[in-house]
Parts: sequence; C-alpha cells; structure tokens
Amino acid sequence: MWAIMASPLILGNDLTGTLSNATKATLLNKEIIAVDQDPLGYQGRVVATPGSNLEVWSKNLTGTNTRAVALFNRGTSSASITVKWSDIGLPAGSATVRDLWEGKDLGASTDSFTGTNIPGHTVMMLKIVSGS
Repeated sequence: MWAIMASPLILGNDLTGTLSNATKATLLNKEIIAVDQDPLGYQGRVVATPGSNLEVWSKNLTGTNTRAVALFNRGTSSASITVKWSDIGLPAGSATVRDLWEGKDLGASTDSFTGTNIPGHTVMMLKIVSGS
C-alpha cells in the first residue's frame, strides 16, 4: 500500500542481519518501486468498495491511460476483487493487465479485471494500460 500512496518505504528491521525472502522481494521489486516513485507524484485513492472489507485503489501513472491498481482484501478470508475500467478512469474496451508482485503479464481484459483468491490482509498490485 505504501507504493500506491506514493509514500517512502520505511523499514524497521536490522539491515546488518539476514533479511527474509519476503523483505528482499519487497526491497528489490523494481516495478512496485516504480509505482511509488512515478514522476507524476500522485497519491492513490479508494475508487470502489465492491464488498465488505474489499477495496479497489487506483493511481494515475506516467503514460497515456496507465494506472496502478491495488486490490486490497482487508478481510480474513480469501476473496475475489473486480476492478472496472470506469472506476479507474479508463475508456471502455480492452486493456493489458500486469501483476506487479508476480512480475507477469495477465493478458488483455475488456472493461474489467477480477483478481481471484486474494488472501486476507493482502494486496494484489496491478498495472493496467488501455490501448484506447
């Protein structure tokens, strides 16, 4: 969530010791850091609450029709969360979706995308680019 909020990353761990794999993955994820440090400097905001404890956050990024999206499951159980293009200011039609934590393209979707099985207290971070 720090990246979608354009906040500095502050760590509270001993950098002289052994870092966990999860901490290393966070510190070294260039795509997530790029969202945080996007030159536009915009802060993300909640654009939809599609269910109890489910939030869709969005942030405009540099580039035409480019958005960072955080699908935030505030609950305790896994959930599916849908982001609609209309909620994030993208035109209707096809857009490419990339999972930034996994570093993989998820293909093209039309008008919306649904992240499935998002664990409780977890965020699925996406970059969505519309060709329109």
